[in-house]
Amino acid sequence: MQEHQMMRCMLPLRKQNQVPQIRPTLTYSANKGGDRDILILLDAEQNQLWGPELKRKPDLFEALRHQGQIVGRLGMVTKGTMEQSRHAHFLAQQQRMLITLAVGAVLTSALIAFLLSRYLLRPVRILAEGTHAIAERRFDTRVKINSYDEFGQFASDFNAMAETLDSFEKQRQQWISDISHELGTPLSVLRGEIEAMQDGIRQPNPERFESLHAEVLHLARIVDDLKLLSRAEAGQLNLCKVVLDPVKLLQQTLEQFTDRLEERGISIQNLLPEQSVKSAMVDPDRLRQVFVNLLENVARYVSDSGILTVRSFRDPDSLTLILEDSGQGVPDEALSNLFDRFYRTDLSRNRETGGNGLGLAICKNLIEAHGGSIHAESVEPHGLRIVITIKTVADTKQ
Repeated sequence: MQEHQMMRCMLPLRKQNQVPQIRPTLTYSANKGGDRDILILLDAEQNQLWGPELKRKPDLFEALRHQGQIVGRLGMVTKGTMEQSRHAHFLAQQQRMLITLAVGAVLTSALIAFLLSRYLLRPVRILAEGTHAIAERRFDTRVKINSYDEFGQFASDFNAMAETLDSFEKQRQQWISDISHELGTPLSVLRGEIEAMQDGIRQPNPERFESLHAEVLHLARIVDDLKLLSRAEAGQLNLCKVVLDPVKLLQQTLEQFTDRLEERGISIQNLLPEQSVKSAMVDPDRLRQVFVNLLENVARYVSDSGILTVRSFRDPDSLTLILEDSGQGVPDEALSNLFDRFYRTDLSRNRETGGNGLGLAICKNLIEAHGGSIHAESVEPHGLRIVITIKTVADTKQ
């Protein structure tokens, strides 16, 4: 029926021996609803002669013949098919656009994520490299992260840790060197004396044995001091604490050193109070050892005509003891190291002019074991002041 109507539409256009003439307007109504179908006219070679340009093939084709030969074709695209085609074309176009946008967004996100990860992981990589360097005992390693966030704080803490480790490593090396020297000197003396007697160079007599005995005692004293210092630093020192007056204990120790100090030409200014002022919970033997070490240093380092001044101050919760001498003093840059193990301002470590460098380190650890503090100050024009602070307790009757 549809083909028959189409042919009736074309009949008025034909004339004998002529190619059909096309009217200016050629449309076809497919139904009564008013929708319009689209017609196009093609020649025998499928070239479009008339009609709108289409992006798809027509739904129907009808061959146009003249004297038995095909002279053209008439194509028709229904309105519904056109709408579906446009919709399909629009959806395909949108789909291609969405795919393009999605691919672009993924690539852009991947690039941003890569750059951002490199930026964020850079301080982590720097810290990791620094950690590996510390693990390899390169304690002089420092990291540089110029930021004010958590990574910057972490870098600052890392550098502080590395500096502390570097300081400990240097102290360890110095400690090994010092202890080798302190133990090696008396051992060398002992070895030389014994070998001389074995070779008959020196005769074994009471004086030789007394010298050997003195060197053995010196070695034993160093070993005992090291053992005491090690236990004190590890917090394993047993203290037999009792309530007593530290000023009175210092007074008694000072009396024991009076003759020795006077023999050295050192005058004593005893400004300690005669009556008990404060009581403290201390181990009397360990606290006496502190006073002995300090007075030994005075007798060793203060020259003739020197002065030792001893006094005390009391606060509501503490007692301060001060021992001040007029000796050669200590350089300001050495005050912070004065209480380190084996530290001596005399780098030659001459046994005639100094001890083994453990006395003040032991004093510091013993005072801190009592919950107190000790430090050194320079005295003008020359001299050294040792300040000891001890926590006190309420006065009780013994």
